[in-house]
Amino acid sequence: MDIKSIELELSQLQAKGSTFLAKSHTDLTTTEVAEVERITDRITQLKGFLRAAQNGAGLTALPGEDWNASDAFGAKSGHLDTSATAVKAALRAGGQKSLVATGSSVVPLDLHSEVILKGRETPVGVVNFLTTTTRSSSSYRFIREATIDNQAAFVETGANKPVSTYEVESVDGTLKFLAHVSQPVDQDTLDDAANLEAYLTQAMTRGIYEKLGGSAVAAMQTAVGAQPVVAGSEPLASIAAGQLAVNTLGYETGLVILHRTDYLELVTTRNSSGAFDLGLGGALATGATGPAETIFGVPVLISSAATLGQAIVLDPSAVGISVDNQGVRVKWDESGALFDANQKRVRVELKAAIDVVKPAAIALVDLAAV
Repeated sequence: MDIKSIELELSQLQAKGSTFLAKSHTDLTTTEVAEVERITDRITQLKGFLRAAQNGAGLTALPGEDWNASDAFGAKSGHLDTSATAVKAALRAGGQKSLVATGSSVVPLDLHSEVILKGRETPVGVVNFLTTTTRSSSSYRFIREATIDNQAAFVETGANKPVSTYEVESVDGTLKFLAHVSQPVDQDTLDDAANLEAYLTQAMTRGIYEKLGGSAVAAMQTAVGAQPVVAGSEPLASIAAGQLAVNTLGYETGLVILHRTDYLELVTTRNSSGAFDLGLGGALATGATGPAETIFGVPVLISSAATLGQAIVLDPSAVGISVDNQGVRVKWDESGALFDANQKRVRVELKAAIDVVKPAAIALVDLAAV
């Protein structure tokens, strides 16, 4: 969505909102109040996105529109950019909401059509690989693969055709708040450290993304229908078997997730010649550097949520992230006892859910001796 399109929607919403301003707030119906709040939220978002686009923040699309259409109420999917640069730009772009308590703002989600990897700027990893979809409601439905049995074959003329089974099921999804609050901070401290307030907001936003990634890993580990892969002769052979299990069903392996200890064991194992098996020089990747290495050409990520002794090998399309169209919510509070003590604290939250859509595209690999 370009700047002109943003400005056009802004003017249309402002014109629609002006019809309500002519009324006293006591004359508004419950439906009209809800509509005013929706318009206000959308205007806040659009103004933030407009600033981001004008400042070159890399905005490619807005929550609430499809990649190839301008349907303002359709779901939009893409890959989250969780880099430090994107988080800072989004926080700067988040506008002040006029109909909520002072100190509240929304942070637009920066979604892209391709996986965003920026070396050491990428703080999380796994959420960058998964597709994120905005939902217009907290309750939604998605389709999950249940059974796939491909029996396609060449047949003689007039012969019965083999029957393939492709069963899917409709799953009800619910967005829930992923949230945390900071400890109270003295106003004097905030005044003395000009960047402290921005630092806390950015750090806690990154914390939301970290936990979101951890939740995705947990969903993979417990997915009903995921393929268990028994340990092979050695860990690398086990991971290769996991890749084969995923690819054999027609999926495309695109990610290997490991516990830090398992990864370190793999990259420091030497063969009989004394060389490292993986030729990695023993370099240890971290969850904050993105996929530093590959195994058999597949990117490897380290996750603190991974289980020691188990590798997750998957097609990234197997799992998706759903969020609402508000993005990350940030609210500073200084009421009640905080006001009396001249303190503030911040709450950062995101409504989200993890959707396992292709459980068979996940292989849970036993690494045995690692």
